[in-house]
Amino acid sequence: MMIPTVHLNGTHGPNLLDQVTDASQAAWKLMKALENMSPHGRDYYVQSPSAFKQAQMEHEDRYKLVKSLLDELEQLAEGIADQLD
Repeated sequence: MMIPTVHLNGTHGPNLLDQVTDASQAAWKLMKALENMSPHGRDYYVQSPSAFKQAQMEHEDRYKLVKSLLDELEQLAEGIADQLD
């Protein structure tokens, strides 16, 4: 993963960290929203016997995608913060 280099001609280091922090907070908000919209069987049983299971798997994939994004943002934040110490 490419970590931005904090230097005099680049974006101010604390600003870079703030940007990553803002993105992380938005991603956490998205995670909470995904948790709140977890599939419920009553919304799928009329479609087919397997519809609810499919909805659960798709929801889990979305959750994993956002979790992966959060992990990357954490790595970016750590890489930037290490340069600020």
